[in-house]
Amino acid sequence: MVGLATFPIRSTAPKKGDVETGRVREQLFVHNLCRIIDGLRPQVAIPFAADFVLLHHRQLWIKDLKLPRAKLAEYYRAYFHKAGEDKFDAQIMDMYPGDVIDAYELSPTSPYRERMRERRLNHLIDEQYVVEIAATH
Repeated sequence: MVGLATFPIRSTAPKKGDVETGRVREQLFVHNLCRIIDGLRPQVAIPFAADFVLLHHRQLWIKDLKLPRAKLAEYYRAYFHKAGEDKFDAQIMDMYPGDVIDAYELSPTSPYRERMRERRLNHLIDEQYVVEIAATH
């Protein structure tokens, strides 16, 4: 899998700027993921590592660059689906802990859905990982 997974954990781009490099890498990751979905043509695609978090205080900025999994289907439709064409259209489901899929239908029962702000959960990071973030200072 390509993406921000090793950036900036093992590498950085000080001359180019970590944030700008991270933004470009995220765009590349999302686009390639959609290309894979378009090529494989699954009935259902579920992004599962789309919004990981690095808890070190010097790396928390990454959470703001990640495309929320709730927006992946929109991205796919914008860049891969052409209206009026007889073309595959993936059913991309944004699942969270507590959601259930039965017979290709998503039951959005996750308690996290009620806590979303602008289709993100970033505001919960400081709350749920206070001890781990403090340990990085």
